[in-house]
Amino acid sequence: MGKVCAFFGHRELYNDITPQLEEAISTAVKHGYDVFWGGGNGAFDRCAAGTVYRLKKKYPHIKIVLIQAYLPKQPISEIYDQAIFPEGVEIGPPRFAINRRNQWIIRNCEGAICYVNHSYGGAYAAYRKLLRNKKVLVNLGMLTLSLPGKQ
Repeated sequence: MGKVCAFFGHRELYNDITPQLEEAISTAVKHGYDVFWGGGNGAFDRCAAGTVYRLKKKYPHIKIVLIQAYLPKQPISEIYDQAIFPEGVEIGPPRFAINRRNQWIIRNCEGAICYVNHSYGGAYAAYRKLLRNKKVLVNLGMLTLSLPGKQ
């Protein structure tokens, strides 16, 4: 597997970020990222996966991988090159599966493209951890996000 870039963002997208997302992914590819991980939950994940899928025409060596929080009940979309169900995600109550999956992604990716524009929820928590680990490549939700206690 190559250099991994993950996607983290809120479930809702309030505007079209496709051009900015294309630019961020192209920049990541130019910096050696060739595997992109998405969770498949929400509008940002779908937009990111679709954008990688379209950019494969320009960069045929890149891959989009679905990182699953739950065992699949149906086949994965043809957009994805493969799917991974990380070990340990199934342990504990199902309502925490997405959080456990996100923690696995944060530990195992080299960088992340984010869409975080408010300071609450799972995407924000993941974003803060990514920042602490110096893994945020860009936050398309806003250029700067004021974190509590940080000025």
